[in-house]
Amino acid sequence: MSTTTIRIPDELKARLSRIAEQQGTSTHGLIIEAIVEKADALERRQAFHEEARERHEHYLATGESIPWEEMRDYLRRRVRGEDVLPPVARRYGKKYMTQVVIAARVDRDLERILVHLMANDVLGPQQRIEDIIAALDVLATNPWIGRPTEQGRRELVIGRDHHGYLALYAYDPRMDEVVILALRSQKESGYHPS
Repeated sequence: MSTTTIRIPDELKARLSRIAEQQGTSTHGLIIEAIVEKADALERRQAFHEEARERHEHYLATGESIPWEEMRDYLRRRVRGEDVLPPVARRYGKKYMTQVVIAARVDRDLERILVHLMANDVLGPQQRIEDIIAALDVLATNPWIGRPTEQGRRELVIGRDHHGYLALYAYDPRMDEVVILALRSQKESGYHPS
């Protein structure tokens, strides 16, 4: 194990010492734990963005996506307990206003969220799914609402804390099309409100 020296302001060192004592650990152990948690969160966030980049490249290369209307209907039926087949990614023509589509494989993100909500007996899974649906519906009328991230993508914060999700999407103003590239819980995506 290597050694690294860090300079910590006296006030922060006193806070860490108090917290470590309350937690029954050493200041060193507390600092290591905090660094590991931060590194884990940053790695999850980086993986989230990398997956979105790969999906965006796939979408640009193939044009395959799932119309949001189909995915929205599927989610509502699944959360009601209906046994339905998921929509399939395909190429299709433009319909009306800003088109919101789901990149291929994002349906897996939504299915994983839905299964987690239902398997863990989370209170109000229907409301959580409706919150996601309502947030993604907004993109059809306000595609610039998400905050900018790297490579021209945008990030839409949905809800907050343990009820919150994060959607990465790309908006092409020439095509007037929003492509949802990835969706995770805020914790799973490494999101930290800034």
